[in-house]
Amino acid sequence: MKETANTQTNINSQWFALSVQPGLEKHTAQALQKRVPGVDEVVVPMETLRKNNRLGQKIAVDKLIFPGYAFVRAHLQGPDGSMNTVVYDRVLAMHGVRDFVGSVRNTAEGQVATVTPMTEQEITDIKDYMAKNQEDGGRIENAFKEGDAIRVTGGSFMGLEGRVIRVENEQGKATVVLRVFGRETSVELNTADIERVTS
Repeated sequence: MKETANTQTNINSQWFALSVQPGLEKHTAQALQKRVPGVDEVVVPMETLRKNNRLGQKIAVDKLIFPGYAFVRAHLQGPDGSMNTVVYDRVLAMHGVRDFVGSVRNTAEGQVATVTPMTEQEITDIKDYMAKNQEDGGRIENAFKEGDAIRVTGGSFMGLEGRVIRVENEQGKATVVLRVFGRETSVELNTADIERVTS
């Protein structure tokens, strides 16, 4: 007789990483939470980015930390590694789900034998980062620091390279030294108009 989620005993609730279709992360997470018994929690890690646009206006945008992934706490396997195939199959049947990350397949039958769970520390670190990001009001995107080598990507100095000598990331302003007409000149630019140059 085929086992059901109710007849499986000693199935641990653990965290697993799911590969999901990009663009459907939040939709898939909501569907899993609502429709799959045995799924206790689903997390799609997001962060808020603060930046200044080219007009100098402060804007905040929400961004996925791990595009194409969701993290699910589910009753998937017992202490002996035995699979709760009902929950496993229902999760994989959801629109947008590709596969469990860390699936180990039985080579003879081609069926999944085990799925490697995440550690509690991994999911704790993700949740802690999300909480701190929210508490801080977001992370400044492309924050620069003094000494950074940069290239100008907009405005009348576009294409020139230089280095940052002073920066106000919150205000979206950076003073940079550029080589113009054979001599070094310091100019103030919008941080939206520069990019970091890696050597």
